[in-house]
Amino acid sequence: MLLDERAGAWTAEIVLPTAQTPPILIVDDNQALVDLFQRYLAGHRLVVQGVTSGAAALALVRQTAPQAIVLDVMMPHQDGW
Repeated sequence: MLLDERAGAWTAEIVLPTAQTPPILIVDDNQALVDLFQRYLAGHRLVVQGVTSGAAALALVRQTAPQAIVLDVMMPHQDGW
């Protein structure tokens, strides 16, 4: 809150955070399951991104810093652990 007092008058300004849509990352080697999660979460105020490989997931995490990650821990080439 900012307060400005001047000769007999004052003003106050309150700055509220904007409603943000948190990014959610879905990581699964099964594209159909990624699509299913995206459909389930489409009606909510979320930015849902999905990838099908560990390498793509790591790159996207660095770019977007998601609030939550739904992760398949048994994937080929690079598991979720």
